[in-house]
Amino acid sequence: MTQLPDDFTILAIETSCDETAAAVVRGGRTVLSNVVASQMTMHQRFGGIVPEVASRQHILSLVPVVEEALRAVPGGWTKIDAVAATYGPGLSGALLTGLNAGKALAWQRGLPFVGVNHLEAHIYASWLEVDDRARGRGDEGTRGRGDEGTGGDLAQRRKGAAYFLRLCAFARDHSGLARDHSGLAIGGATRAMPQSSYPLILTNLADARCVVVGGGAVAERKVAGLLEAAAHPLVISPTLTPALTAWHRSGVIAHLPRIYAPNDLDGAALVLAATNDPAVNRRVASDARQRGMLVNVASDPAAGSFHTVASVRRGDLLLTVSTGGHSPALAAAVRADLAARYGPEYAAALAAAAALRALPPDTLPAETRRALVGWLCSDAGLAWLRESGVDVGPRRFT
Repeated sequence: MTQLPDDFTILAIETSCDETAAAVVRGGRTVLSNVVASQMTMHQRFGGIVPEVASRQHILSLVPVVEEALRAVPGGWTKIDAVAATYGPGLSGALLTGLNAGKALAWQRGLPFVGVNHLEAHIYASWLEVDDRARGRGDEGTRGRGDEGTGGDLAQRRKGAAYFLRLCAFARDHSGLARDHSGLAIGGATRAMPQSSYPLILTNLADARCVVVGGGAVAERKVAGLLEAAAHPLVISPTLTPALTAWHRSGVIAHLPRIYAPNDLDGAALVLAATNDPAVNRRVASDARQRGMLVNVASDPAAGSFHTVASVRRGDLLLTVSTGGHSPALAAAVRADLAARYGPEYAAALAAAAALRALPPDTLPAETRRALVGWLCSDAGLAWLRESGVDVGPRRFT
């Protein structure tokens, strides 16, 4: 985390849900004041948080909460170096109230403004220390929360991390509810992938009509994967990347140099929508679904019937990683770990095991065959293959 100067002081505003809060934090670690106005009793009779009611109450509570937080700090505004406010996730109207107030205060005072992610802040709270002045503040309608999330020891950080994960799970489980507490961040929301999926591997794509709509970098990655599977894809796009152009010139892909038309999908077994226009991708997905075709949508995995996965190939050994379309970055990180962990020795071991399995039954006794395969798959066998670099293939067993 970034280390702020010891005397750098921030006024922070939080209005993501049903509590209006303001705190003054010095040096990024020490809470000088922390004032929270709760709306709990106001929403109890509804059985949940009413977004419009929460937003209106934030407007009424924000000024007195900020003023009380500043009064607790000697020098008040003269000691403030920046203003921060939550930008999401949270209730959209509630977020806008605090966000706009924070920006206005920063502009009026000529101070820098910092937008804060609500979930990241819960993790960061584990490193906060609370000044005695910030403990137990508040009267009716407000409550001090200076003790929450304090301490920098390992146990406290684990507690903060666990709470962060619970918040993420809450956001995931309620992502289909409009304007849920954790369902929206200012700037847009993402569509969740269905929780159920069925893993499979497509084979014999050389004989299947595979259509890729798009000619940019994303389409290039999709086509590269199809070429690895021995497919001969048709790419539909007015323009192509240099790599796609080279593949077309070499004859490994077909190309229609124009915009997409619905009849381009006639006879297709597999469709990949990979343009930089989400509207076009949705149209391709809709056309493909109406024809009962498998379709992947690069810009919105949930709109398609399948999504591609990160993979590591070691000969015939294929290791795949899927995050359900939620985090390509995490999939790439796991893929990198797999690539480092599983080297070419696994390809050699698999080739040898396959050759042993293919031998006529009377070539080797069954127990000998099993022992050899077991050794190839053991740490000792894999280490020998890795260190020797021996190319073990069927010819050594025939």
